[in-house]
Amino acid sequence: MQEISNLLTNPLNQILTGIPISVIGNITTDSIKRIWSHLSEKDRIEQLEDLLFTSFLKALEIHQNRYDKVAKEVSENIQKLVRNEKSKFLNIIKASKRNDFNLPLKLEHGEIQNIFVQTFIDKFKNDIPEPQKELVRAIISDTCVFYREAFFQKISHEQQLWLIFLESCKIDSIYELVRNLEKNIPTREQFESIRTYILEKDSPDQTIEELKDEYLRYLQRKFASIELKGVSPRVHGQDIAFDLEEIFVPVKIKDSEKAHFDRFNQHEEKYDSLFGDSESLRKEKIELLIGLEKFPRMVLLGDPGSGKSTLLKYITYQICKFHQTKKLLPFYVPIFLKISEYARFLQANPSRHLIDFLFDDYDKSYSPLFKWAFEKCQALLLLDGLDEVLDVPQRIKVVEEVQDIIARMPENRYIITSRIIGYDEARFGQDVAHFIIQPFDRERIKAFCHCWYKAVSKSKSFDISSINTEANQLYESIIQKPEIERLACNPLLITLIANIHFKGQTLPDNRVQLYDIATETLLQYWVQSRVSDESQLKDKDDVIAILSPIAFNIHKNNPEGTIDEREFDKQCQEILQSSEFEFSLSEAKNEARELKKFLRQQSGFFHEKGIDEETGRKFFGFFHQTFQEYLAAIEIVNRWKENSIDFSELLLNPRWIESIRLAAGILKSEKGRSGKRSVTKFVEDILLFGRNHEKVYHNSLFLISLILIDNIDLTPKAQETFFDLLFECWSKTNDEKLLEEFNKHINQLIKSKHGESILQRLKAILETKDHLLHSKLPSVLAENLNKIENAKGYFNKFLNSKSIEVSKSFLKYLQQYAYRIDMSLYYDCQYYGDPYYVPSNYTFLMNNLFGYSEFKKLIDSLPANYYQEFFPILATTLKSYIYIDFISHDNWYNYVTIDDLIWQINQSKSPRFRCLLLSLILEERNLNSYKDKLQNILKNIDLSDKTTKELSNKLKNKLNELKEDSSS
Repeated sequence: MQEISNLLTNPLNQILTGIPISVIGNITTDSIKRIWSHLSEKDRIEQLEDLLFTSFLKALEIHQNRYDKVAKEVSENIQKLVRNEKSKFLNIIKASKRNDFNLPLKLEHGEIQNIFVQTFIDKFKNDIPEPQKELVRAIISDTCVFYREAFFQKISHEQQLWLIFLESCKIDSIYELVRNLEKNIPTREQFESIRTYILEKDSPDQTIEELKDEYLRYLQRKFASIELKGVSPRVHGQDIAFDLEEIFVPVKIKDSEKAHFDRFNQHEEKYDSLFGDSESLRKEKIELLIGLEKFPRMVLLGDPGSGKSTLLKYITYQICKFHQTKKLLPFYVPIFLKISEYARFLQANPSRHLIDFLFDDYDKSYSPLFKWAFEKCQALLLLDGLDEVLDVPQRIKVVEEVQDIIARMPENRYIITSRIIGYDEARFGQDVAHFIIQPFDRERIKAFCHCWYKAVSKSKSFDISSINTEANQLYESIIQKPEIERLACNPLLITLIANIHFKGQTLPDNRVQLYDIATETLLQYWVQSRVSDESQLKDKDDVIAILSPIAFNIHKNNPEGTIDEREFDKQCQEILQSSEFEFSLSEAKNEARELKKFLRQQSGFFHEKGIDEETGRKFFGFFHQTFQEYLAAIEIVNRWKENSIDFSELLLNPRWIESIRLAAGILKSEKGRSGKRSVTKFVEDILLFGRNHEKVYHNSLFLISLILIDNIDLTPKAQETFFDLLFECWSKTNDEKLLEEFNKHINQLIKSKHGESILQRLKAILETKDHLLHSKLPSVLAENLNKIENAKGYFNKFLNSKSIEVSKSFLKYLQQYAYRIDMSLYYDCQYYGDPYYVPSNYTFLMNNLFGYSEFKKLIDSLPANYYQEFFPILATTLKSYIYIDFISHDNWYNYVTIDDLIWQINQSKSPRFRCLLLSLILEERNLNSYKDKLQNILKNIDLSDKTTKELSNKLKNKLNELKEDSSS
């Protein structure tokens, strides 16, 4: 006891007592045994009894705030009863296995809770009015849920928590403790609070500390500004370098599977000191950083130019900037790596692993720091551009390498970015959260306009009123044109738009024109610098003629998006000696040298990107992959017109999708009638190739859909023919993955300029009796409830269809949708849950589609044969609905128990509904404690229905087996 008393005086221990120890209840039980083993039997039992007694009162207190007025009064009466009858309460404990140290862990559910609750009611039956007994039962059951938390809160105040940590984990290293906590603590926030404290108490040696400080200062300088070569405005002939913090507009991140980032604002006060009150989109920046802290392993997916790389740089910069404050991912060492760099290394060293590359080859100056950070659970690995690994097998290998590091060292943090298209070919598993970067909304577009002109004003004399005037004019110019606004939702494209507006030019109507203007702006410096010399290569179109085939070859062959100096020289000379230019060898060498010099000194979108340390050769590449794809698209157009295009190498690789879409846009931009004719012929050639190669037929259809989604028109006849083919193929497809793709493309087409045409087709199909597509439409209808008149009305039509497949398809969709929401809720609440957050948005979404009350009506309205056929689907859907309904009534901290199912059976008057509930009860394992209740149900249940009778017999047999087992 003296030893424990001494430990309690330690300041470290006193601080630790403020941590919610409930989160590690499952690893402290053994340590409690060891601590109490030092006490006499009498002292131990007295302390345990007192602890359980006070914990119960604490649990009542924790839960009391959730009750309405009536329940609160009853709860207060229970507290008085227990305080006045401590010995009676302790007898209840004895009946519930007094000396079981696991009691607080077991009271949450199962047999002990039932014994405890029933014993409590029996012992205090004379003090509880009859009408209140069921309410008291519910309150005691609820209190059991909080018993563990209350119990360990008391432990944290009365015992030495640090001792509990060390004793329970049996560790020599503090970092082993962190690893242990990572595996056992259910909520990320609670884990980080404990982890942060532990790391605060253990500093690295001086050498590592100095190296870390030096490294963080280096990263902060590196990412403090961002130079947008080729799309930055120029002042006095120089590109403006933007302050990253000033130009950064926080993107909105939507989850593709689990929780949303924008729901964490209850923790905003933690970040108050990080941002000024007047800072643009302050709240959004806070929400973004809080969201990033919540998820230790994530993939950020986004379209080209959506800001993935800038976001990673911003995260890195903020961590370095606020390192000393210990408020933003404290203690983590950010390691920023372009995945293409590792891919290039892997080509030359196929046997070397990613972790070897990071430790030995990536940045040798800081290798010791990287090793230390990973070993000490303090690494944040930011991997940018998974999609830039061209070779799919190699991309899969990279993913496997990262997964291996995560599996070995899960207590570190990982963020990976990739484009959406092509990601599924090499995706991460379910232990990594997936999020999608959303397009800018109007608020962010406006914020960007002001950020842009504020940043520009530092290099050009603008006063405040002029900045606001120019920014507002840019914003108004954007939103006045729907096409421009759609483009401005992309961070890269709005940067181009702002640059064009800054120069006083008229804003273009599509992204092909945007890229064309940006390219022209960049290359005008080439033209201007060569007007007076004797060079033959003066026209910007000539430069494009050189760079476009080079871009095509880089895109085809080089996953890292670069070309080495010798190969660049060779390709330039070959192009200049071709029939298009007919330069002599010496002329070609000279012009290639001049072009390279210009690109090195003045270029925007094509410039030096690195040096090979071993050979000293320089590497060139486009500053952003989008420009590489645009130039490659020009080459696709040229080869197509020359009948030298090989569609097989393009249509089989999702890497080419963006360039093909841009190629269609380039063709459409031709003046007069030729534009529409050219793009129509281009699309027809893609479709013809698909028809001749069955394996890529669907790829061809989806690619053409993407072209049309870019608001490109074909000739009327060709367009209608394509839509006919698309819908026909959709109606004949039964493969679930393909159906998902069809649904996705149809939904995107509805949002494009072709939306009305698609909607008219859908309406006609909905009104056509027994159409093949009726069984494929549920998800499309659900996605477009506000665009299709009486969309929800068609749900009932499907359910009452004469085709059992049509009805079944809707119910299967409903089952999947409900399950998805069910799992999202479970994930939010159990892993990233917050006791003060109830995620009601999910229940809103569910009710908007097909609410719980509607579903219960549906169960009774289905024809008998359908009810029999769909029984398994109905049962699993009901299970999800019950959980979702449970959540909506603020019970997120618990799960649906057998008691809840029994209660629903007793309340329901529908035989079918009760039958489905019976089937769910049969799936449960621990029925032994509910034998009496279930037998009472079986006595009163209507057995006229065949299915109910079968299930009742199964349940009877199961209960009889349990009875026999218990008697033996």
